[in-house]
Amino acid sequence: MASPRKWWQRGRKLMQFRRIAESVVIHDRLLKRPIPRALLLRALCGHARGRYAMPADLTIVVAHDYPHESVMERSVRYVTGSPCALARIEPADRWRFTQKVTALRDFLATAPRSEYLLFADANDCVLRDDPQRAIDLLTEYDCDLLFSSSHAAEQYEFMPEVRAWVDETFPGPSRGGPYLNSGCFVGRWDFVREVVDAACHFIFEPGDPETPRATAWKKQGAARATERYPYGIEVDQDLYRYLQPRFHPRLRVDPDWKLAIRSRQGVL
Repeated sequence: MASPRKWWQRGRKLMQFRRIAESVVIHDRLLKRPIPRALLLRALCGHARGRYAMPADLTIVVAHDYPHESVMERSVRYVTGSPCALARIEPADRWRFTQKVTALRDFLATAPRSEYLLFADANDCVLRDDPQRAIDLLTEYDCDLLFSSSHAAEQYEFMPEVRAWVDETFPGPSRGGPYLNSGCFVGRWDFVREVVDAACHFIFEPGDPETPRATAWKKQGAARATERYPYGIEVDQDLYRYLQPRFHPRLRVDPDWKLAIRSRQGVL
């Protein structure tokens, strides 16, 4: 059980988010903490409760293997009164982040198609504003798929050419950082499907005899990637980052936290 000090810190951070957040979604690991969901939704989304209708041309979807409703699903109902779609992940012996990608691929191939799709991580995101704003951001950024952003540059060490491209293409400071974050994105349905299919090309199921040898590893502080990188990588964000130059400028990153706000040292 968390100490009183921890509870105070969590409550303080919730209030900070409530005060400064102007984004459509809040995406932060704080939401994974054992905070009563009713309190969390009231604090972060209370101003928007039942205020906004779900756009007829938008599907909001999460991917998970929980036996219960996730916090993102609850927030969508809380704000719009409409259900959130689920790309079901079958429980497995070992969690792999790329299961979100394959589940979304299957969802896009079978679910009723809408013009737009908003994806958010199930357990550390909440909808806090009009989802129509997410659609409008595609026009503002002149793109067909918009990812949230991050200051974290982990794993670019395995793809230095992509890191160099990002740093050259998006120079200068920004509120949310220049690097792609896969926890929240919005896009046109057909283009999202194209990018997801491209990411699935690198994903292999455990035990698949075609799985290539390890494509990246660290030894004594040195990072190495084989010529097969990113085949077999099990982190969805790494795959989307690797693919970003291929799909630019139709795929862009929101560096100003308009789509999703996150915390980081020195900001919250």
